[in-house]
Amino acid sequence: MNEKTSLQPRPHQVAAVEAVLGAFEDGQRRVVISLAPGTGTLWPASQLAALFGSDIRVLVLVNRVVQQHQWAELLHADRPGASVELIRSSAAFQTSRAAILLSTVQMARKALNAGDLPTSGFGLVIVDGCEVSDGGLVSQLDALKVGFTDLPDRRTLDMFGVKTPAFVYSFA
Repeated sequence: MNEKTSLQPRPHQVAAVEAVLGAFEDGQRRVVISLAPGTGTLWPASQLAALFGSDIRVLVLVNRVVQQHQWAELLHADRPGASVELIRSSAAFQTSRAAILLSTVQMARKALNAGDLPTSGFGLVIVDGCEVSDGGLVSQLDALKVGFTDLPDRRTLDMFGVKTPAFVYSFA
């Protein structure tokens, strides 16, 4: 966390980041994190993007344009000067030099189909809301992958090739 902001993570959010980092250290390349609805996937996911974005290119896939803007606001607030770009066209994947690219799943699919999205152009892919994501798109991207979901069903786990989430926080 950046001391210049008032963003205070909750313990389960810190534990989610630690679970991802631990899984990667153990050699896993795909990780699913399950957080109950309303418990805050944006903070841990954005922390991972910022941590990795200083060393490798990060692609963040979201389901709606409003989520792109939420991501950008949080990253700029917590990491002033972070190299972040909202992808609004297929061609922007080719021209962007940002370390962290924020795209909707639909735009990334369009870019992949047009040959504008390099399948090996990123070191980390984060899928926020992976339970409604495009599994075919995700499987074609050669990178470390983290999926955030509130619904860790079999389809979601299969999309990432894992048997269970690396971390679960629920109200149960």
